[in-house]
Amino acid sequence: MKLKKIVSLALAGILAVSMLTACGDKGSSSSNENNGNNATTSYTDTILAETKAATKLVLSTSSNDKLDKAVEYAAKNNSGKAGNSFEWVDKSNGAYYTLANTVMAATDVSYTGNGNDQNLATSINALGEDGTVYTLYKVSRMVSDEFIENKLVDLVDNWASILNEDDANTTYKYTIRIAKADSLAGKDADRTKDTVVIGVAITVDQTKVTY
Repeated sequence: MKLKKIVSLALAGILAVSMLTACGDKGSSSSNENNGNNATTSYTDTILAETKAATKLVLSTSSNDKLDKAVEYAAKNNSGKAGNSFEWVDKSNGAYYTLANTVMAATDVSYTGNGNDQNLATSINALGEDGTVYTLYKVSRMVSDEFIENKLVDLVDNWASILNEDDANTTYKYTIRIAKADSLAGKDADRTKDTVVIGVAITVDQTKVTY
């Protein structure tokens, strides 16, 4: 009888240790998953990380489902190949006319002129109120991802440098979203016709200073 009691106590001790170990493992696994999620960065974060310190003070990352859907749509419906330099996608003509007018049209959206110069920032400054300005680009898939990133870094630095600054009457908060998607020209083996579609959305939140 005494032996049975000892065995029972021993088994209970082993079970308790096992449960504690399992709990410890579970907590460790959860922590690892959280660390993994926190380590995930968006494409916008990747670009902003390489911009100038002054740009980081002006722009912060944001989400924008409208832009993400527009870039995905453009990638699926692209026609014609792009060159090895960034090509601005014109709203008024070409293969992206439907995209610009049906996917990105909204009362708070202004579609910029030639995004290769400073017109994107100029369009934002001209909004006169809260809103978002969009622009689209395409470039050949034959260029490297590093080339695309460097080009976007230069563009973002350029835009940020001429955005309106806070003054005695108004403060400005700017956020940016950059989306990118590969566009396959067809099922044939000629990948030189593939393109990359890049979309940029910059949103401004203006606040009037009251005294």
